[in-house]
Amino acid sequence: QAFEAEIMANAPRIKNIKEQGEELIRRDHDASQEIQEQVNSLIRQWNDLIQASANRGKGLEEAKDILKFQEEVDKVEAWIRDKELLVHAGDTGRDYEHCLELQKKVNDVEGDVLVDEARIRAINKLADKLIAQKADDSVAKKKDSLNNKWQNVQKDLEEHKAKLAAALEIHSFNRDVDDINDRINEKAMGVSSEDHGKDLEAVQALQRKQEEVERDMTAIHSQLGKLTGQAGKLCKKYPVHGEPIERKLAEAQDNWEKLEDVAAARKRKLDEPHQLH
Repeated sequence: QAFEAEIMANAPRIKNIKEQGEELIRRDHDASQEIQEQVNSLIRQWNDLIQASANRGKGLEEAKDILKFQEEVDKVEAWIRDKELLVHAGDTGRDYEHCLELQKKVNDVEGDVLVDEARIRAINKLADKLIAQKADDSVAKKKDSLNNKWQNVQKDLEEHKAKLAAALEIHSFNRDVDDINDRINEKAMGVSSEDHGKDLEAVQALQRKQEEVERDMTAIHSQLGKLTGQAGKLCKKYPVHGEPIERKLAEAQDNWEKLEDVAAARKRKLDEPHQLH
């Protein structure tokens, strides 16, 4: 670019010399023939220089395009290899949070390199330009290879994304069941006390606490009902995961039945000393 700028800077000088020569020839200068030869030689060399500079610039532009094409292909192929590793690992996460992280990786939410249809189109456009220029015989082969890899990884990614979406729903269900199990166990500990009150006031205070627990149990039972409905939908939507879903729900239902038994026994045990006091 600097060289071309220097050439263009000298263009007015060449034009001026040519005009001076033509003016001298028009006036029938004694050295008209020699002047004509000098002007012709100068213009011929000038045109050769411009053509050589243009060829050099074109060559450099083609070299730059080839390097850019190769660099882009390398980046995309590295991205594809990374995604293939994720897909072939088949990891759908240990729990809800882990599954969410895997989704972000697959969707490039936190990635440094984003590869999408627009980027692939830009690479194909550059490849077509190089192929038309016949700049490098390997460009067409690399272009076809890249497009095949891109199409294959897109198909694999869509399947893996569907698996992650399913896993995320199931992890969310499992997390909700774990939460309700924690609440059930917490209430079970609250109604497992052997303290039945030493006097009427103490017994009445324990009965009020028992009523609070029973109100909380009503809310827990309502939530358990929702989870039961959700489990049915998940089993229908993802039959392959039906057995573990039902097993997880059954665990919560068993804990609930135990809580009901313990709460009822606690209520009876408080009624007796209440009547006594």
